[in-house]
Amino acid sequence: MFPKDSSVHASSYPGATHVKYDENNYEHFLGFFPTENKFFGGFDEITTNYQTPLTMITLPISIGGTHTDSVYTSFYYPNVGAIQREDKIEVEAITTGTITMPDGAVYNNALLFHVIRTFTDNPNPQNTFTTVLDMYQWTVPGIYVPIAESQKRYSNGSLVGKFSKFISGNPLSISEINNYPVSIYPNPTKDVLFVKAPLNASIKVVDINGKELQSLTAKTLNTEINMSNFVKGIYFLEVKTANSLVTEKIIKE
Repeated sequence: MFPKDSSVHASSYPGATHVKYDENNYEHFLGFFPTENKFFGGFDEITTNYQTPLTMITLPISIGGTHTDSVYTSFYYPNVGAIQREDKIEVEAITTGTITMPDGAVYNNALLFHVIRTFTDNPNPQNTFTTVLDMYQWTVPGIYVPIAESQKRYSNGSLVGKFSKFISGNPLSISEINNYPVSIYPNPTKDVLFVKAPLNASIKVVDINGKELQSLTAKTLNTEINMSNFVKGIYFLEVKTANSLVTEKIIKE
């Protein structure tokens, strides 16, 4: 999860505040506000841009609390044409408790949600395709994406996939993400990346899955990182100081 300006598509989603990159490097544009979180669309197999964003959750929410919203949008699908979609979300806050992550991290105040996301697509009046994501998501205060999720995916009523995923390491809160005392250049880069960061800041380069690839400490105000041996693609730079944690997306050409 990063400020939306880390994406080259940010200008297409003026109402969003952040962009989320999933395990396939797809972009999902979200808005985090004091009383609600919203979904604005994104770039995956298709491109969507919601004129009326989907309200993902209203805040605050307590155990037993529920939330439902649905919106309509349209998009173009290759070799099919224009498709009308209803996007519906149903949320229930089930319980609180302790969750232990695969890396050993323990969260004692995790909140468990049951979330059902239903996409109903109509390429024409005679055909309807329904995709349902049946999810259990664990979140903790200050972290605005699930730290753990189990999901079953159904297509027209048939189970087509199921998986679980976890955030590794220390997840970012929105306040940490928004603190931006760091700059990098050039970006995109072909070989060397320069990082302007405070002295003694911890600098890490991680891949899209969160795996650490390089780590060093800033000895000057301008730190040089050699990325010439990195495979072309998207990486993330994490800069941690005593008061902030900043993450920047890097494009390696």
